[in-house]
Amino acid sequence: MSDSSASADPPPSLQQQIDAICDRFEAAIKADASTKIEDFLEELPGDHSHALLKALIDLEIHHSPGATVTPADYRQR
Repeated sequence: MSDSSASADPPPSLQQQIDAICDRFEAAIKADASTKIEDFLEELPGDHSHALLKALIDLEIHHSPGATVTPADYRQR
């Protein structure tokens, strides 16, 4: 049996945790542009960090209009 959890939506309680972390990240990035995703990514266990990472990257891109960021930039970080 294959593991489909990587592509499935996170369970509601996990999604609530992701939303709360994203809210804190968004407030921090609005207050200080040097806020790093890495500081918030550690708040969720590794098994679920991929969903959080995607959400944080989306927020960072949204709050960095005009910035050119590539996937390689994130891999390097």
